[in-house]
Amino acid sequence: ALKRKTHAQWFFFPIFNWYDVLGLIPMQAFRPFRLLRAVSMYMRLRRSELSSVGKDFATRTVEYISNIITEEVSDRVAIRILDDYAEEISDGTHLRIIEATMAPRREEIEEVLAEHVRLLMTNEDTLLSFGDLLRLNLEQAVESSSSLHAVPLPNAILKPVVRVVGEIILNTTLETIQATLDSEEGAESLRELSASIVDSVLRSPVLGETTTLVEEITLHVIEHMKETVSVKKWALSEEEKAERNEQKHN
Repeated sequence: ALKRKTHAQWFFFPIFNWYDVLGLIPMQAFRPFRLLRAVSMYMRLRRSELSSVGKDFATRTVEYISNIITEEVSDRVAIRILDDYAEEISDGTHLRIIEATMAPRREEIEEVLAEHVRLLMTNEDTLLSFGDLLRLNLEQAVESSSSLHAVPLPNAILKPVVRVVGEIILNTTLETIQATLDSEEGAESLRELSASIVDSVLRSPVLGETTTLVEEITLHVIEHMKETVSVKKWALSEEEKAERNEQKHN
């Protein structure tokens, strides 16, 4: 290794091959490291293109059996993990974890939510869109309101007056909302609104129905995963393996 300059510095070799160095020490306590040297030599010969080590029948048989054992053990571990996961979902552990995680940060969540609502309600584009919607409703009310039809004034006079008054009320309302949200009272109202939203998200009956649906879907997916993992891939024929690969790509 030193002659071929395998490493950038000579002292890297004893660091990377410490078991070789320890195995050379003529003491009984260091004899087990010679086994590591033998394993290292075997792996080097197996990776070498000039050697047939690792291509003989015995090695292939050992490798085949070890792959079967590895697959069986890993499949059993995966199925056990999926079973535990399904049990935790059925017991509602995930909901308790969510509540326990959110509880210490609830005030922060409410503050962030209130700030987002304030920015949304004071955004000029949002106010313009809200104003356009209210003006559309105002026009529809002017055209179809039975109360206005009962007023003893001609439409040529009544409708323009109603539109002007409605525009004034609309603009005043939007300005009042914007000014209120920027005040301390408005901020407190937004915090109360945010708290109500968080409560509704955590305890809403609709959330319970959604959670039940999500749990059923998740458990169904877990069962499918267990069926897939339970397949003994080492026992499949080449045609069955090709069919499974085709199904994965589709």
